[in-house]
Amino acid sequence: AKEEIKYHTITRHWGNPAFCKDFSKKIESWLQQFDDAEKPMMLKLLGNFYYYTEERINSKVVKLYRKFKEEFPADCENSIYAGMEKDLGVGYSSFIFDTFWIKNGLKDNSTQKLSEEIKTWDTLPESFAIIDDYSGSGSTFIKYLNKLIKIRPDIVKAKLYFLVIHISQDSLHNIGEYASQLGVSVQCIYLNESERAFSDGYIYEAVEAEIQKRKYEEMCKKYR
Repeated sequence: AKEEIKYHTITRHWGNPAFCKDFSKKIESWLQQFDDAEKPMMLKLLGNFYYYTEERINSKVVKLYRKFKEEFPADCENSIYAGMEKDLGVGYSSFIFDTFWIKNGLKDNSTQKLSEEIKTWDTLPESFAIIDDYSGSGSTFIKYLNKLIKIRPDIVKAKLYFLVIHISQDSLHNIGEYASQLGVSVQCIYLNESERAFSDGYIYEAVEAEIQKRKYEEMCKKYR
């Protein structure tokens, strides 16, 4: 019971109580791969980790679309919605996008292969919305947008929206800088925002954040 209470403090914002109780057992099993000296850091990081169950994703994508509709009603109605195409396979981004268009009834306005379809269009729509689950640095979105621009340079004239469930402050900054330098219109619509794990003052303060980051990097090498 004591262990369940401890892990519930970590999982309480991840989903319903039944899910959290079951997941606590998985956390205990997962922790066993680490040395005793490493476990406190992993528990501290988990306590600040955002985990989205399928149940929560179903409601989050509806809220995300609603927020887009409230802030940009005209573009929301006329946008082409696209999933994030990633070089290493679609993975979770595909699940997020499929859930997004299904739950919001956007089949006729959506495409998972935007980079292929825009090659065949005579003229482009006035606005596009790219959907993803999480953006930590903004690099994936920027890389994808560069790919689209290379295929269709005139896409820079369109209004571009990045709809993401969770985004880091680094990502917001980097995407903003990118859009400004390129002279394109990019708006980020998101539900949750946080710092990156080892940002100064987020989980650890100043020097301690850098020390813990280095320890974590060494652990990643150790466990490959």
